Amino acid sequence: MPVPASPFISIVLPVFNEERYIERCLHSVLSSGYPDERFEILVADGCSTDRTAEIVRTMAAQHPQIRLIANPQRLQSAGTNTAARAAASEAEFLVRLDAHSRYPEGFIPRCVQTAMETRAELVVFVNEPHGMTPFQEAVAFAFAHPLGVGDSLYRLGKFSGYVDHGQHGCFRREFYEKVGGYDEGMSHNEDSELSYRILSAGGRIYLDRDLRMHYFPRSGFRPLARQYFKYGQGRAANFYKHRSGLRPRQLAPPALVLAEIAAVLLSPWIPVLLLLPLGYFAVLCLAAGAATVGKRRAALLLAAPVFWLMHHAWGLGFIWGLMRKSLREVRR
Repeated sequence: MPVPASPFISIVLPVFNEERYIERCLHSVLSSGYPDERFEILVADGCSTDRTAEIVRTMAAQHPQIRLIANPQRLQSAGTNTAARAAASEAEFLVRLDAHSRYPEGFIPRCVQTAMETRAELVVFVNEPHGMTPFQEAVAFAFAHPLGVGDSLYRLGKFSGYVDHGQHGCFRREFYEKVGGYDEGMSHNEDSELSYRILSAGGRIYLDRDLRMHYFPRSGFRPLARQYFKYGQGRAANFYKHRSGLRPRQLAPPALVLAEIAAVLLSPWIPVLLLLPLGYFAVLCLAAGAATVGKRRAALLLAAPVFWLMHHAWGLGFIWGLMRKSLREVRR
């Protein structure tokens, strides 16, 4: 898709131990169709211990648009801000991408064109998961199912329009700097926190359902649990900071965890309460079974434990995050 006048853009990629995905990601960005002389790619490496930095250096030697930048704080929020400060002075837009992804042809040009046409301060994408293994296939299904993500618009991608949040996207640089960029004290959920400040400052966030990044989910139960536990912690920190911004779908996981704990503790006196966790898991199994039969993919049977893990890891992370914040406040 052609972009009038092709404004100069800085594409920002914070990374840590992404040797499995970074080369594929960079090649997809380079071949997206934006004029070579009108963009740069800033890879902010958070002290990777694998071959990520080596791969980026090798590609940078072949493609002058790529620059490797050190991110000693290691967090994505800090890496994005560091890259934004190092961006070329003529850059009008900052495009924050995820290295765990692939971007289709035409993605970057459409991204910039949407930003110019809507004049939104932030244009966000649809996070479309793709699985390379049976486990990732099950996670991808859960990521795109309302039972897994509720009414998360950037996950479901059913419409284009103004929204209150999106994961990463194309920022107007001037506005990004005006609101101070990401909160570098947040390790997760920093995108939601920044969205809140953008809207509070009078900015607009536009979701383009035709902008679809192909995201590769975590490859096992343990990394998925760690990811969602930290997501829950991040949302708790966000809520504690602004005292707002919670939706019913975000209250559901901690409520589920607390209800199940209460049901188990009270079951010696009220055995019928055990129907709550059993009924909940039966619903997950029905959803996974229906998908397995409908799509004829045996891997989707794993969606039941994946749903369960996502809900409980997020819920426990949120509860733990609130407890930690409250204890720190009491100590102060």
